[in-house]
Amino acid sequence: MTVSLRCGCAFFLEKLAIIKCRLSLPESVARHLIIDPAGAEVVKRIYREYLEGGSLLQIARGLEADGILTAAGKSKWRPETLRKILQNEKYIGDALLQKIYTVD
Repeated sequence: MTVSLRCGCAFFLEKLAIIKCRLSLPESVARHLIIDPAGAEVVKRIYREYLEGGSLLQIARGLEADGILTAAGKSKWRPETLRKILQNEKYIGDALLQKIYTVD
């Protein structure tokens, strides 16, 4: 992971940046994002444990031990799933919603 990712994680934990993914959002209505508090807590835990030095495998085992299900409703957490969450631009706070911008 890069330094910018880690800084983004810290930003997310402080500001609870706009979240949009299956784990944290039940629905996006008219482009208004709704934060699911339970899903957001899981995501914050994943970032917190990663920033504290936990490996993806350690984080996965911890989530499984606490009985936390994935977005797909499975009890088995895979390191690849956690990596995708950690690299998700919406969680990090780097999302460009329209994907096109002009540099002045």
